[in-house]
Amino acid sequence: MNFIFKRIADILILAAMLVNAVAQESGSESRTMLNLPDTGQIGDYTSAFGEDSDYTIYPPTFTDNGDGTVMDNITGLMWQKSDGGEMTWEDACQYSDSLSLGGFDDWRLPSSHELFSIVDHGRLNPAMNSNYFNTTQAEYWWTNTGRADDPARIWVVNAGGGIGAHPKNETISAGGSKRFHVRCVRSVFPDSVDHFTNNGDSTITDNFTGLTWHIGESNSPMTWEQALYYCETKSATGFDDWRLPNIKELRSINADGLFKPSVDKAYFQNITASRYWSSTTEINNPSRAWFVDFNYGLVSYEIKSNPCYVCCVRGGNNESTKANKASDFSRQPEEFAIKPNYPNPFNPGTTIMFELNRGAQVLIRIFNQRGQFIKELLIGEQEIGNHSVYWNAEGLPSGLYFIQFKTGQMEKVQKAILLK
Repeated sequence: MNFIFKRIADILILAAMLVNAVAQESGSESRTMLNLPDTGQIGDYTSAFGEDSDYTIYPPTFTDNGDGTVMDNITGLMWQKSDGGEMTWEDACQYSDSLSLGGFDDWRLPSSHELFSIVDHGRLNPAMNSNYFNTTQAEYWWTNTGRADDPARIWVVNAGGGIGAHPKNETISAGGSKRFHVRCVRSVFPDSVDHFTNNGDSTITDNFTGLTWHIGESNSPMTWEQALYYCETKSATGFDDWRLPNIKELRSINADGLFKPSVDKAYFQNITASRYWSSTTEINNPSRAWFVDFNYGLVSYEIKSNPCYVCCVRGGNNESTKANKASDFSRQPEEFAIKPNYPNPFNPGTTIMFELNRGAQVLIRIFNQRGQFIKELLIGEQEIGNHSVYWNAEGLPSGLYFIQFKTGQMEKVQKAILLK
């Protein structure tokens, strides 16, 4: 029977790899996270500017739903508050498929990127916010992702803040000595978009995160503080706000279906199967910083005085970046572009803004964090140009809300946080 489960698991991983390959070939992938959270690191570990804590885009914020579930207000993902305990990967797959919690039965194992998004690099053992996620004896948590060249190795996030692919038989239930637990997730608003856009100027825009990457980087490895300085002083493609990415940003371009290097070479031609610095310090030992090894996508740490490679980034899904992107139709030849709603967080109302580059039928609707319909704000033909709609949320409870935009064949979702 165990042999049968193993074969089924191997087939599932291979099928997932095939789906990923098809998605990469078509350019369209499933985006399940609305935004990429910051790492949670707020400490200063160097006098040099450019470390993780010097930049704040999306500080992690959660809502305890009081029913055994936790909403990530940045990504829009809903999580299991207390993990399901230690079990084999095969049992974890079955457990997630049969889980009914908080009134939902569409729970699943998270992808490596989803699970890494709730890691808090300002905390230790576990590197997770224990105010919202119950502390257990877990050393690792399973994902749904197998290593690209070895289905017997599954990507797992560890309690110290790293991520790597481990053999399935390392967990206690499979005869090993380590504790691999399961924490399930569900998507409220997944959608399908092209992951990357080549801007034709040595930069790549990640349409999942809003980050822009410079792909004409130095080929010489450098120390961590040299890497900070290199990116902070970089001026390229008309911008001088380049910086060294934090560990979540850096790992976000990893393609789990690829290896050596584990990035899409159609876009990131100059990234090699090597270690690349992040701006995030390993707080248990501040002489070390986190890196991504793009052989496979391993996240670990290295002494800061040792050399690693560098890739610079700018922007993110923050207000200034979104506003610039919304008006730049040479890089975003879409029917419409959404702008940040203001204020956000808000109480009791916020202004929702969008721009059309041609007349179109527009539908705007509001959903709560459970995906339940709340209100329709706009429907009808709209002219070219800038538009705004005011939403008064008086009478609604505090929490995360989703603004859904539809026009033609396109759909976008933006988040709004109501705080009372």
